[in-house]
Amino acid sequence: MNRLFVVFIFIGILSQYAFGQISEGGTPMSFSMDINTGRDVIPVVTMPTVNARALIEEDKRQRAENELIPFRFGYDFSVDIDLKKAGAKIGLPDGGNLWMLKIHCPDAFSINLIFNQFRLSEGSKFFIYNEDRSMVLGAFTPEVSNNHSNVFANDLVQGNTIVLEYYEPPSSDRHTVFAGK
Repeated sequence: MNRLFVVFIFIGILSQYAFGQISEGGTPMSFSMDINTGRDVIPVVTMPTVNARALIEEDKRQRAENELIPFRFGYDFSVDIDLKKAGAKIGLPDGGNLWMLKIHCPDAFSINLIFNQFRLSEGSKFFIYNEDRSMVLGAFTPEVSNNHSNVFANDLVQGNTIVLEYYEPPSSDRHTVFAGK
């Protein structure tokens, strides 16, 4: 299953749950291809709107009662999204496949993803970037991103919409796992 746990960040820039991931750099394949990434082509999963003002007021009230309450990092949503089922699959000339999916959170300042089961196939590349392509994370590859705990979390991506782009080559073992809580 390709599920992920999505965390939407609107206040802080650090989290006790962040697992820094190493990437190999590079450019997502879609940037050099003639792929329309509009909402009519790439599916969008829209999360509920977060009422930041109400959360800030709640934090103020709680902090007035107990100064030891930690600052809120963001607001999380536990989701079950299968990238290979929910995303657009694009067959490539080399026989590989490209899956793309957008995640949108109205009024979010940034978005962070945490996967509790994460395993990339041999030769694959995974990118996460914002809609205007001004911030790109990746390439995450099995060599640098797979680990014994199968946990993966990315840095914050600015904006309220991100794109997940996963390339799987024709020689892949096709056992990629993207799973969340």
